[in-house]
Amino acid sequence: MASISALLLASSHVFDRAVIVVLPGTHGETLEFIKAYAPHLRIITAEGALDEPVSRLRAPRLLLLDSCATAKNFEACLRSCWEEFHLLIFATTCFSGGSGRIRRVLRRERKSEVPTAMIRSHTKLDSLGAEYGRLGSTAFMHLKNDSRGRSQLGKLPDEMRNAVRLLGGAALPAHFPPFVGSSDYRSLTSRRLAAILRNGRRTARFFRDALGGLTGELNFAHGLYVTLKCSHRLDEEAARKAASEMSADLGQAGFPIRHAGSFGFDFAAAEWFHDAATGEFSVRISVPDLPTALWDEQTCAIARWWADYNSPRS
Repeated sequence: MASISALLLASSHVFDRAVIVVLPGTHGETLEFIKAYAPHLRIITAEGALDEPVSRLRAPRLLLLDSCATAKNFEACLRSCWEEFHLLIFATTCFSGGSGRIRRVLRRERKSEVPTAMIRSHTKLDSLGAEYGRLGSTAFMHLKNDSRGRSQLGKLPDEMRNAVRLLGGAALPAHFPPFVGSSDYRSLTSRRLAAILRNGRRTARFFRDALGGLTGELNFAHGLYVTLKCSHRLDEEAARKAASEMSADLGQAGFPIRHAGSFGFDFAAAEWFHDAATGEFSVRISVPDLPTALWDEQTCAIARWWADYNSPRS
């Protein structure tokens, strides 16, 4: 959250008021931050194509494209018109640095000529599972010499530098692992993410067949986790308790799983998940880069546990 929080705060010095268009599945803490600390921004959630809700807006328009979005909505966004937006904020955190989806977004951004801020609030997915605290980054493109009257965006980088300085969110050299930038680093990152994505696709197929209506969203754009629905409505506490019980039971059975609120590890992580679009809570299963045979066995164990958890109780 370090980078995007600083950017959103800095944007208040550029826009007196603005609309920020988000996709279903946008990171919950980002939305929480906007509501609590960025009152100059009004959130509009767009389903599918963006053209219709954007065309009726008079205020400056920001598009937040989050790598946490579902694959369906992510693809619909790429097919939409971006020319009416004053700024694209592209949160890439859940994508590997070499992701093809990043390249596709940048091609679309160049075609639309929309000013862009690329946000990355941590590096854990590019550094073998380690998350480096305050480390984050932002890259700005096409903010100056804009032909559509958006020249005020030129001061956004300086405003963000001030926000980072005052919030104490600057990265330190000690945060960087010594192998960053080497060919081995990129090779290991690519192999690691490929293993997670492969395991994630297998998990989605298996859960769809084995659990049917007890599955939530199985096809996020990043491919790093899936969600499971309960037969009865869950609130946050009940979803957290289910994730904790699942992790404890399967952990005692010898499976590498933890009750953890993050993801991108070499073990499965279970946690509650809130769908901001529907308001419903579910359980998120984050997929690790375990050997496929071992992960297939654990996938079966998770499905059995979830089916038992949702079976009628006397």
